[in-house]
Amino acid sequence: MVKLGANIVECCFVISLPDLKGHTKLGEYSIFNLVDFKGE
Repeated sequence: MVKLGANIVECCFVISLPDLKGHTKLGEYSIFNLVDFKGE
């Protein structure tokens, strides 16, 4: 979105999968999620 001139304010997800470590790729943005699914 930066290429289009937009400012990303926050990333919002319904389910977070912390085991996949996707939040590290979005580290510069604020992240909000409704549910953490930790796995087994």
